[in-house]
Amino acid sequence: MDSSLNPFVKTRRAIIGWGIEGWVEGMSRAARRLPVSDPARYGVEVIRDVPYKDTNSRWHLADIYRPRNVQGPLVPLFYGHGGGFEFFSKETHWPLALSFARHGYLVFLPNYRLAPRHPFPAAPQDLFEAFLWFCDHASQYRADLSRLILAGDSAGANLVAALRWCASTPRPEPFARAIYERNVLSQVTISFSGLLQVSESQRFSDSEQHPQWKAERAAVVEGAYLHGARYGSDEPARPEHALADPLLFLESDHIPERPLGAWYGSSGDNDILQEDTRRLQRAVGKRGLEHQMDYYPGQGHVFQALLWKELARKSWKDCFAFLDRVIGLPHDSTP
Repeated sequence: MDSSLNPFVKTRRAIIGWGIEGWVEGMSRAARRLPVSDPARYGVEVIRDVPYKDTNSRWHLADIYRPRNVQGPLVPLFYGHGGGFEFFSKETHWPLALSFARHGYLVFLPNYRLAPRHPFPAAPQDLFEAFLWFCDHASQYRADLSRLILAGDSAGANLVAALRWCASTPRPEPFARAIYERNVLSQVTISFSGLLQVSESQRFSDSEQHPQWKAERAAVVEGAYLHGARYGSDEPARPEHALADPLLFLESDHIPERPLGAWYGSSGDNDILQEDTRRLQRAVGKRGLEHQMDYYPGQGHVFQALLWKELARKSWKDCFAFLDRVIGLPHDSTP
């Protein structure tokens, strides 16, 4: 799709991206003021702006959501926020973190640098470093790393899938090697509406089910993340971009040195990225891994964040049921 050279398409891409960002951030700020959004209402303590890297940068801060009334070790959940690698932060994704914490999980929600100013590999470098910090400080928050969960939505699902692969298979990148050497393995990896392959975004332009602007948005993500281009790029991915496509690792015949754990995914059938979840289902099924992938009619991208919707609430129930079955209840008593 050679539309990146068309000024009209560039402008449309920019408007769409900025519109999505502004709408989500505005809704997030407004919702946070509601009494129903108060974490204390659910027995959850939020420890804000914890630096995981000594840079004095907002990119390297994290929030920790901790159930206050649970005794004993807590099941930790490390969350990668979505936003096409260009937008959003821990400030927009608090509803998802709070949803997990309400169920009894200790949630670590970090920021990371965003494209196009900070293209690949800035995001995985930061997220991987945040993970190592969390591992180093887990006991401080009563986290039981033997029951670790990785989770993320959209671009965040991409990042935690790459993290999970690197924990099981040695890679040449120094930041990936550090994850392998730490040898902390998640028991479950969760992908909400995952963008699991960034490269070859032109594959979406062939879909007759979705409007063209969605395919153009995927091209914007690829250009910004892999090439630092504000409105997309037709430059092909290079070999050093391999970790931007964790789905390709899972689809390969490579046998990891360590187990990959269980996988859960969910997607709306009106999401252009639905096929990435279906490919994930086939890939982990071929590997014989325990997994469950759920699809919800009429739902769009990251509908799981729209907690007032009936199917969004159902998706959370389905996710928690899988986690409770595979990893056990996150606590011995209800907080």
